[in-house]
Amino acid sequence: MSEIGSPHAAQAPTSEVRTTRDAGLTLVELIVTVMLLGLVVSSLTAAVIVMVREQDNSAGRLNVARSETSVATWLPGDLASAETVDVSAGASPCGTSCPASAVTGGSNAIMLSWTSLEAGRTDAVVSQINVSYRYVQQGDSYDLVRVQCLRVGGAPWTCENLVVIRDMLPPPGDVTFVPGSTSPSWVLQVSQPPADDPADPLDPLAPSKVARQVVITLDGGGDTDGAGGGLNTLTLTSGGSTRSVIDASSTSGTPTFNQARTRCGGNYGLVLDDSGSIGGAMSTVIDGAIAFVEAFAGTPVKLQVVRFDSAASVVGESPRSRYYDMLVERDVDDLRRELKKLKANGATNWEDALHRMFYTETGTVQQVLPDTVLFFTDGEPTWSRLDDTSSRSAPTSTPPRQVELATSGSSYDQEAFNRAKYIVDQFRGTVDFIGVGVGPAFGNSNNWLDYGRGWHYDYERGFHYERRSGSSWNVVDQATYDATAAASRRIRYSAPYQYWEPTTKAVYDSTASAGRRRTTSYSEPYESYDIVTTRTRNSVILTRLITGNDFGEPAVSVNGEFVNADTANMYLLPDWDQFAAALESVALAECGGTITIQTRLGGAAVPDPFEYQHTATTDRSGLPLQASKDIVRTTRTYPSGTFDFALEGGEWITVEIQPLVPASTLYSDAGWSCAAGGKAKAIETFAVEGGPWSGVRVQVRPNEAVSCVMQVNR
Repeated sequence: MSEIGSPHAAQAPTSEVRTTRDAGLTLVELIVTVMLLGLVVSSLTAAVIVMVREQDNSAGRLNVARSETSVATWLPGDLASAETVDVSAGASPCGTSCPASAVTGGSNAIMLSWTSLEAGRTDAVVSQINVSYRYVQQGDSYDLVRVQCLRVGGAPWTCENLVVIRDMLPPPGDVTFVPGSTSPSWVLQVSQPPADDPADPLDPLAPSKVARQVVITLDGGGDTDGAGGGLNTLTLTSGGSTRSVIDASSTSGTPTFNQARTRCGGNYGLVLDDSGSIGGAMSTVIDGAIAFVEAFAGTPVKLQVVRFDSAASVVGESPRSRYYDMLVERDVDDLRRELKKLKANGATNWEDALHRMFYTETGTVQQVLPDTVLFFTDGEPTWSRLDDTSSRSAPTSTPPRQVELATSGSSYDQEAFNRAKYIVDQFRGTVDFIGVGVGPAFGNSNNWLDYGRGWHYDYERGFHYERRSGSSWNVVDQATYDATAAASRRIRYSAPYQYWEPTTKAVYDSTASAGRRRTTSYSEPYESYDIVTTRTRNSVILTRLITGNDFGEPAVSVNGEFVNADTANMYLLPDWDQFAAALESVALAECGGTITIQTRLGGAAVPDPFEYQHTATTDRSGLPLQASKDIVRTTRTYPSGTFDFALEGGEWITVEIQPLVPASTLYSDAGWSCAAGGKAKAIETFAVEGGPWSGVRVQVRPNEAVSCVMQVNR
């Protein structure tokens, strides 16, 4: 046992000391640890609380943004189109004869209505469009449903439904919502125009749309309004404009019946010369016209053909006008058949052909006008509507006669050209004109006649003076005549003609040639004009008609292919074998490199909406290219949708199109078919992922307008 005081008495082994210290914490260390843990837990708790609190606000903001995007897609355009506005709760977009598919429950919040023009067989047909935004309870949700109804002429209503906003505010607690009677003012309000807002000149009693403003209340679900994702208000203005009355003879602002939604589509006019000078080349003209029609087959183009010789007529129609719908196979077949009946005969009357395209029989502007006119001829005009016409009267502002420029009708007639150009000039600002001149005549020249200085004739007649001497009368000079008493003198308008006096043209015309004379005076009033003659090539004469100048944009052919068809407006061709290629190039400049999609049930367009998406593209080597992901929609109103593709240098691509069909559809897939230029195209179909529907893969080239049809069953 060690003694007290020994130097080794208090020393413990080193390892034993360390073990003792690691067995616990000092009080200071414990206090610091607890404090740090508290701070960490408090921070995490606060973060979780903030995240939980903001979750509904974030979701609310997303809900509001989604609703704003949806309603802003549809309502501004409807407001801008509207001619009348109805905010009564019981308003129906299809009256009392609604189809079963239309959503007519709930209350109307705002109904916007307008009229348009649809293509008829001979004339435009008025269509009525009503769009009702309806507050509808569907289960536990109150939704804003857009119901668009269309009626063409006296046909039944067709309607489409679209939920624009889901989960809107329910009726307030103090409101008993009665569908069809209670206006949902708590979610949508329409302002009234100010008292000084201009009235609609077409219907002064109609509500003005110019100052209409719609305020929609949205509830995203957040716990605070505005930025918190709760209640928000969205204000939309009509953006409309007051209508004006268009005079019947005016060509400014005249609407067309079909608005093309891509570069392929609209109203097209083809003017065909079948005068006698074409002779044996008439079969080439017919083949070229048919190729032109077939290039448009299956596209949203409506085509009218006017043929002319001494007078004009519309191909296939005895009434005044007929536009064939290139989406309708029967129309394509009918037009092809009618073109085969053309025969070469008669004179060349440019004016009557253009008059037939643009004017009614009584001389007012047609309701249906072409967006583009392709004008073909093999020579220069020899007749005008003064020689022969298919109409009862001239346009309301017909040009005056230019007798000095007219010919007998057997050769180039300058007056006939001027009258034809007068019509083109009336429409040049709104219609694209393209000229096609074929044959050897365009290498020749004619006398282009212009008016020079204006002048008139001063007319005179001759006379002499006589004095009576006994029972005889003798010729005297003026001095002797003046000195003789009035009873013994007289003036005689017969030989000898000593003096001359001014007279009228009527008196001049009735006077013997020896007793009259006239001199030319280059002063007003003008009775006629000097004629200036310039030898001019026929190609320039046609160019002046089409473009208004001597040059235009000539078509350029490389190895038989017109490489600038998208901009060319003059095709001057020496050989008939180039005719069909020229017409086809014009058509494909409009619709080449496109795929038009239709949805059909049997032989008719499906009235319910179908959507299609461009989902994939590969080049000719099979390598993937970027797909546009564009979506087109087919409906009864617009039975086709068109995809545009930028293709150059003769390259082709393979395009994949998929239908986007909801699972709730009542239709089923019945297969695909595609064609171009009137001939079937090879296709590949494939199953769309997630459903029983099939998509289609098809090649498209720059010189093809491909038409694809998805058949469905119901």
